[in-house]
Amino acid sequence: MTVLVRAIVFACLTLDLAAPPHAGAVSRSLSIRYLSAGKIEARGSGWGRGPVVLSVTVTPWIVGVLVKPAASGSFEVVVKDTSQCEAIALTATDTHGHRVAASRPAPGCPPPPKSRPPRISVLKGVRIRPTIASIVLPHPQLVSIHVAQEIYLWEPGATAPMFRPTVDSKYLAVIRQGMTQARPCARADCGQGYFWRWIAVHPGDTGITLSAACRQATPPCMIPDYLIRVHITP
Repeated sequence: MTVLVRAIVFACLTLDLAAPPHAGAVSRSLSIRYLSAGKIEARGSGWGRGPVVLSVTVTPWIVGVLVKPAASGSFEVVVKDTSQCEAIALTATDTHGHRVAASRPAPGCPPPPKSRPPRISVLKGVRIRPTIASIVLPHPQLVSIHVAQEIYLWEPGATAPMFRPTVDSKYLAVIRQGMTQARPCARADCGQGYFWRWIAVHPGDTGITLSAACRQATPPCMIPDYLIRVHITP
């Protein structure tokens, strides 16, 4: 175990998932528009200067970035390798309990097959590369990290992970999810498997619950859930 052009604008739904702001409070926003050549632009405003986790879901991929907004409290990123026929969902989460979602539904045309995940470039603001705590086999009982640090979890599996994780989004915001192919190295996560990466966004005690995938089979197995406790400090 190691702990270590021309823009085509589409309507999008923006939803603030945080508590209603007090009178005079700055309103945080997140918007999407489709650019030509398979690019999506995402803009945020009113976020202050603290770090913001931006997660982008383009099925079957989740990619993301940790960004420090500009002095104006705004950020701008471009998501590459997408299609105007794909549904896009974004979530921005800061370290003060604010979360805003935006989405663009699929317009109805058939999306192309996805062979690789989208890529993200930060145009406004500063990309933050957090330190990482890695969780590979065997699983630890406790992981301690700070706010704005990253947890990386890897699970073996060819067609499905052996265990599926769930987390509390109040404490951990997903920044990436995908698969690994087998490659020649000595680490446990060099095999074929699945990975998840989260950024700690709130201090406190939480956990990653791992549920055996075979419990969804018929008949189900009797392997119980396994909890990895996570302690997050400011």
